[in-house]
Amino acid sequence: MEYITNSENETKSVAKDLIKQIISSNKGAIFVGLIGDLGAGKTAFVKGVAEFFGVGEAVVSPTFVIQRIYEISEENRRQENHGFKRLVHMDLYRLEDEKSLEAIKWEEYKNSEGNILFVEWPNQIWQNAPEGMIEIKIEHGEGDERKIIYG
Repeated sequence: MEYITNSENETKSVAKDLIKQIISSNKGAIFVGLIGDLGAGKTAFVKGVAEFFGVGEAVVSPTFVIQRIYEISEENRRQENHGFKRLVHMDLYRLEDEKSLEAIKWEEYKNSEGNILFVEWPNQIWQNAPEGMIEIKIEHGEGDERKIIYG
């Protein structure tokens, strides 16, 4: 599926629609890889996901801290009928290889059923998408236009 957006708000709206599809068709922990150039809208996309999950704090890029973890309220879990407790937002841009993942507890986060992971720059670590990764590509268009490709 392809979506065209012309603003951050439209990108967040598409993110909310896509996350509904993703959680309705996947069980257990979910790992979404966000592929796109600098400034393509990867963090804007995660902001939309956070809004869907009712995250109360501001979502900011994890580029310099590698990962940010946001709690999902029990109320949201009941209302949206899902079991996710944490939205984990990672940026792998500055990591060198798979060994670097050990330091950030990658396997623990990836395998916890209460987590939903959104990972920017997964291609910095893996040449081919790792097993279980749902891929979303975000491409620049003219001006503020973005193309979001899922599936």
